[in-house]
Amino acid sequence: MSDILVIGIGNEFRSDDSAGILIAQRLKKDFPQLQILEISDEQLQILNYFGIYKTVIIIDSILSDNSRAGEVEKIIISKERTFPSQKFYSSHSISLNEVIEFAKELNQLPDNLIILGIHSSNFQIGTYTSFDIDIVYSIIKKEINKLLL
Repeated sequence: MSDILVIGIGNEFRSDDSAGILIAQRLKKDFPQLQILEISDEQLQILNYFGIYKTVIIIDSILSDNSRAGEVEKIIISKERTFPSQKFYSSHSISLNEVIEFAKELNQLPDNLIILGIHSSNFQIGTYTSFDIDIVYSIIKKEINKLLL
């Protein structure tokens, strides 16, 4: 079993929803020792990785109001903990919330599942974010560094 997988989720053409993908692309350059994936289509494929890695870090957008846009929220999921009430934005057929609940039902959660949720409010078609992606990246980079210590 490998140690750490980072997954950036999003859609590059839906404004704030692109954040997970954009962050993953940058992390690949700064952390070449980590396995880092970008998922922009069917989120159910995440289940394929849960049994392979001890720690899975998912970076995704949280549907939020404009006042919190760009805030990063760390959410730790365990087999015992109920999924939080945050709504992860999904332009696909199944949401991250549903994937995690499905994994729980199948007893397939990794030992450590950490979600770095980026509060977002604009999911219109476009290639810009309503927050400074550089600031968000620096916050997430610090979180990844802490996990590697």
